[in-house]
Amino acid sequence: GHWPVDRIDYRQLREYGEGLIRDGLANATVNRRMSAIGVALREAVRNGELDKRPELPHWRENNLREVYMTPKQELEVFGWLRRKVSSAAVMGNLENGDWAYVEALAAFLLDTGLRFSEAFKCRPTDDFRAVVLDGADSKNGAGRIVPMTERARWAYAILAKSPQHAKLATDPNAWHWVAHRWSIATREAGCPEITLHILRHTCASRLVQKGVPIFTVSKWLGHKSVRVTERYAKLAPDSLSQALAALQGAPVALAEPLRVTPLLHEREQSTDGGTLAQVK
Repeated sequence: GHWPVDRIDYRQLREYGEGLIRDGLANATVNRRMSAIGVALREAVRNGELDKRPELPHWRENNLREVYMTPKQELEVFGWLRRKVSSAAVMGNLENGDWAYVEALAAFLLDTGLRFSEAFKCRPTDDFRAVVLDGADSKNGAGRIVPMTERARWAYAILAKSPQHAKLATDPNAWHWVAHRWSIATREAGCPEITLHILRHTCASRLVQKGVPIFTVSKWLGHKSVRVTERYAKLAPDSLSQALAALQGAPVALAEPLRVTPLLHEREQSTDGGTLAQVK
């Protein structure tokens, strides 16, 4: 039935979710439904219909089969895109701009971990080293700053100048337009399982595998709760031996730190004749 919005509380939501699980829904599916309810309740707070949004229950998603893009798959997919762009340009094909745009957008999403919709709402910092998302433009309602790799800065420069990017920013079918072309690229490259959203998962997995703390990865991705980020914890290198060595006073080999802001004296790489497929 329909619940009066001001009477919805944690207990009621918990019972609702447990009922869905008894009906056969997976934990991940129930969590996604709770997320949708949370968005609706947040809107109710903004409209003055609710004083405070209740806490949302969460179920462990231990039934997930995570898929990530491997470095080899990255080379294959971006290599195919680069060849497509080059051949289309030689033939004078009007789709050349489409494939170049998909190449740049995919590289940007892969290196920033932004959600698809956030790629159209972010803006660069004054020094062009990061992108900024305002609270209203982020899924969790909280703004954040996401540093850009050299490749991400290159890709963003292309997106910012692209008429297609401005057009898709207001197109309700933007996801389908990009996902269709991305699926062609991944299928031709031999990895059709690498969907567009997996680029975000891949960014998160690479951060965790490099030893970046889960809490930091959670802030990078813009997760409302670190519990959502814990799905990547199994990918983290074993840090227990480092903890033991620290307590014993023995030297500890620290993981390579995350560079939030590249050194100012680094030389900017020219984009002439380069390729976004290059793995740094």
